[in-house]
This record gives sequence, structure tokens and C-alpha cells, in this order.
Amino acid sequence: MTKPDTDTQPCVECGKAFSLVRGPGRTQLICSAACRRTRKNRQKTEWRKRTECPPHQHGTVTGYTTYECDCDPCRQANTEYARRRRARSQS
Repeated sequence: MTKPDTDTQPCVECGKAFSLVRGPGRTQLICSAACRRTRKNRQKTEWRKRTECPPHQHGTVTGYTTYECDCDPCRQANTEYARRRRARSQS
């Protein structure tokens, strides 16, 4: 068996060096679960501060929920989805 390559890399959130184990999949950028949560919360805050609507297909539930788009077509799509979901749960 071959041993996985280990390397030291700085965490993109706190800058602390951590041992990186290279294997299949994406390269690890964060040193801990706490840094992962901090980074995700910071990115969500930055995303909410945007001044213009991100590129997405309007009139979809994804546009309303993921991109937090407040245009009429996205709001209407979410309303219709919620109605259908409530009707399914009541039947």
C-alpha cells in the first residue's frame, strides 16, 4: 500500500498551518470545523450585502431560496411551491 502524501498548508480562514492529507476529491482549505463555520457565515454575510441580483433564472424556487432574490417571479414561484407542499401534506 502507498502512504498518502502529507503536506503543511495555511488555513484560508485563520492562517494557521495544518497538516494536509492529499487524496481523492477536493483539496482541503480549512483547518477545523470552527474555521469552516466562520468562513461560511462570513461568505453568507458578504453575499447578502451585494448590491445587485446575482445571475440566476428568475421565477424559480432556487432563485428565491438560494439567491434570496425578492423579485415578483421568484416570490410567486416560492408561493406556489409552498401551496403545493401544504396541499400534499394535508392529503
